[in-house]
Amino acid sequence: MGVRPDPLDHGRYWDATVNVVGGCVIADRSCSFCYAAPYAGGIHAATDIELYRGTVEWRNRRWTWTGLLTKLPPDHPNYAFPLRWPGVKNPLLGPGKPSILWLNSMADLFVPGRPTEDFDRLLVNTAISPHNIIGLILTKYPAQMVEYFSTKPAWWRKRFILVFSAADQLWWNRRWQIMRPLAEAGWIVGTSIQPMLTKVVLTPDSLTLLRWVICGGEQHPGHREMKADWARALRDQCKAAGLPFFVKQMTSGWLPPDLLFREFPSWPPDRQRAASPYRHRRAAVHQYGCDVIVEDRS
Repeated sequence: MGVRPDPLDHGRYWDATVNVVGGCVIADRSCSFCYAAPYAGGIHAATDIELYRGTVEWRNRRWTWTGLLTKLPPDHPNYAFPLRWPGVKNPLLGPGKPSILWLNSMADLFVPGRPTEDFDRLLVNTAISPHNIIGLILTKYPAQMVEYFSTKPAWWRKRFILVFSAADQLWWNRRWQIMRPLAEAGWIVGTSIQPMLTKVVLTPDSLTLLRWVICGGEQHPGHREMKADWARALRDQCKAAGLPFFVKQMTSGWLPPDLLFREFPSWPPDRQRAASPYRHRRAAVHQYGCDVIVEDRS
């Protein structure tokens, strides 16, 4: 877990992170220079963090995933972090709004082969948290995400921002078609075009159903260039549709002034207030044991 000071200064769109699983697999060509693999092989390996042990190897002059999927032991405090963390003093969404907690920033939760039992407790604790937080999840495996969240109750919908990632038009089109049912069902769905490897044009239906668009370029050695005009075209689409647009970073150098867009979804996401999770907590406490004991305020 890490709380980021002044995150907008660094293009961050989350207030804090927490991780309970490690390891990943290559989804497509956008994963070639994934930031998480070098972190797992460098900073985390230097301190011998068990969660990342054996998950990466040095191959073709860079760190890459081995396919080993790991998880924290069941008694690790990270699973209950959403229940303890009160959020940041100045959340990115604005004063009095929820703090954005990125759930598992170091690996895709929904990678094929990872049992949902490995991370389900973290998501349940985020949903029932008594604090003013919202869980952010990014994935390149939308089918698994849709399968998981389609079984969850309606009151979960205001507790998560679900973001699918794609780097080019082909993968964006495929993944949007898979994610669209969640957006139509009222979930807060966004898209992350990172790293942006080609121009991506949003479809008319996505411009009405998506709640957030993020884009950014690679910055690792060997990076592939993100052209500013691709981001400008995306910005113009979002602006015309009234869709929040966030540019994280260019491939190199500073953001051009006309691309300094760091917008967030409005909150609440609609006029209907999110349902209080209090009445649902006793069942979760019973299911998961001693993570939390709270008053039932239903």
